[in-house]
Amino acid sequence: MKQVIVVTQNGGLRGLEHKGRCIDLKKFGKAVVERITLIEWDSEAAGWYIRWCRPDMGGTWGLKELSNVQSLQAATLKTPVDRLGPVYFHNYEDAVEAEVQAIQQLQKTGSM
Repeated sequence: MKQVIVVTQNGGLRGLEHKGRCIDLKKFGKAVVERITLIEWDSEAAGWYIRWCRPDMGGTWGLKELSNVQSLQAATLKTPVDRLGPVYFHNYEDAVEAEVQAIQQLQKTGSM
């Protein structure tokens, strides 16, 4: 997986930190680290789902947030019939992979 690094208008760098699988942006200066998503277990659905940490960004991730994830169909456990509810994953690693792909796509398009 490639790391997306965004250079902001004021010369700052933004990128996703992914547990040793990326360039450590702290080497370039003072870092501000903010968790933007969480992957959590839903015992009733028996699956992992992704949600935004910040209320202003929304709630759980559905098909809209995951529309550009390449491995989504193979990884999903249950997709919402109404296309609005959360997407559940068989295992945690599939949810992490989808989360990283979706966030990096949002960074590429300037949506984040």
